Formats: sequence, structure tokens, C-alpha cells
Amino acid sequence: MMWRKSWAGLLVVIVIAAALRLWRIDSLPPGFHLDESFEGLEAWRILTDPAYRPIFLTGNFGVPPVNAYANALMLGLFTFFGGEAGPTAMRTTAALFGILGVVATWAAATELRRLDATRLTTAFPSLPLRCLPRCAGTFILAAWASNRSS
Repeated sequence: MMWRKSWAGLLVVIVIAAALRLWRIDSLPPGFHLDESFEGLEAWRILTDPAYRPIFLTGNFGVPPVNAYANALMLGLFTFFGGEAGPTAMRTTAALFGILGVVATWAAATELRRLDATRLTTAFPSLPLRCLPRCAGTFILAAWASNRSS
């Protein structure tokens, strides 16, 4: 019974995360910004030029190409299914990675809940027992805030 509640809770969280990330994805934020356009042009080139397979993108102050390859895949999927290969396709890539991040956070929290308090304080000796719930919430908010600021 507890297993079903856990999966139902995960499903609710995923649906909420998807709704918040995909709501008006075609118009928010307005416009197509410099980093997005650079990644989009690189993704389009990866998709359309079979000889272009970079291991590092030197433009835009140098970035690893993982996001460009993921965007190329999404642009290809949008084109294959009759959609427009543009900003919405690229923002969908970011939204899907964000939803996967929520699932990963859920999985990490599930693993931490399985440990008893003495094992957690052995793994993290600077955390007092009474601090664990607040510290976990603070850590998640700090990680979210640092991700949103970059």
C-alpha cells in the first residue's frame, strides 16, 4: 500500500512540474535570447550537417555541446512530427531536463528517507538530528536558486 502511495505522489509531482514548465512555453519568456539563439544555431547545424560533430563549441565563450546535441534531437523530433523547429522545441528540451531533475530529486529523497537518522548523521556529521528536515529543504532551495540564477 505504501508503495502505491509513493508512486502516486511521484506522479502528482511530475504532473505539477510538467504543467509549470510547459505552460505557455511558446511565449514565456518573450523573445529569443543570445544564449538560446547560439545553442539553436549550433543545434541546427548539428542536425543538418552530417560532417559537423563538435566535442566543444568555441563560440559564446566556449561551452560543452551536450545541450546543443539534446536540442538537435528535439528539433529533429519536432520536425519529424510536423512541428516547427524553433524556440519552442528548444525550450521543450530544457523543460524535459527540468522534469527529469524533479524525478532525480524525488529518487534522492526516497533513498535518504530509507536511512535511519544515525546513519545520516554518520554520513553527514555536521548535521544535528533536529536539523535534518530543515537542512534538506534549505539545500533544495539553495540548489534551485543557484540553478535559476545561472
